[in-house]
Amino acid sequence: MNELYYRHSGKWSLGAALPALAVGALAAVVLAAVYAYAALYVPVVGTITVILTAGFGAAAGAIPGTMLKRGNTRSKAVAAIIGVVVGLIALWASWVFWIYALLRRSDVDVSLPAIAFAPTSLWSAMVEVNKRGVWNVHGLQPSGAFLWVIWGLEACIIFFLSYALCEGTIAAQPFCESCNRWCEAEEDVGSCAAPANAGAGKAENAAELRTRLEAKDFSALEKQGPVGNRAEWLRWDLHVCKSCGGTNTLALKAVKAEVEKKGQVKLHSVELFHGLIVSQAEVEQLRGVGQKLRLSPATAAA
Repeated sequence: MNELYYRHSGKWSLGAALPALAVGALAAVVLAAVYAYAALYVPVVGTITVILTAGFGAAAGAIPGTMLKRGNTRSKAVAAIIGVVVGLIALWASWVFWIYALLRRSDVDVSLPAIAFAPTSLWSAMVEVNKRGVWNVHGLQPSGAFLWVIWGLEACIIFFLSYALCEGTIAAQPFCESCNRWCEAEEDVGSCAAPANAGAGKAENAAELRTRLEAKDFSALEKQGPVGNRAEWLRWDLHVCKSCGGTNTLALKAVKAEVEKKGQVKLHSVELFHGLIVSQAEVEQLRGVGQKLRLSPATAAA
């Protein structure tokens, strides 16, 4: 069966997976210690703590994901499993260090192993802290069900980002099996006007264009015309094998420019599709269309 879109082969090895898991677990514990103390002693509860939580979860997943990529792992399932395991370790370790730091700050004589390897003691401490509350936000001290909800959201952020970053590190980039190497990204190969009524992110309005691109009719991009002074446009990116040119993919994004209050222009992009397999000759066609649209009079005037 000749598939239109690239899919990983699913190949992996214990020689890559086990080190990624071991280093990911160790990194999760170290990051958890830093995160726990920062979360406890940061005086501002709100945006800063959310950023800390997201950064912790993302780093916990990105580290093993990067190792899997270096080990040429092409199995999203393996990456997802390792991301889940590391995420659980990160969540557990963050609670261990946070409870330990909280008790030590209150002059309670307790050892770290006594908390880390005694789940019932850790849970009892969490329940007791939940009853009393910890932070004071504008005179409000969250406790009980409300605090459980906050902790639950925190856990979801850490766990999800660890999983997503670990899997996403290898999922986003195609691999050339012939050359045994990852394909390289070429961003903003070309841009064209968006189809009528196809706002950024409205993939259904670009369905006809996608069908033509799947049929390798790249003149459809050129017929859309140059971007000019439009606030919305389409942009295509490539992943290519620089060695043999045998594995290449196309991605299409909808981009929208918005002027913020301070007059700064911010670009918002949404991927309409990615991983469409193209040949080396078709890569040259796509580059040529992009170059032609850039040199058009409308683009030059804009």
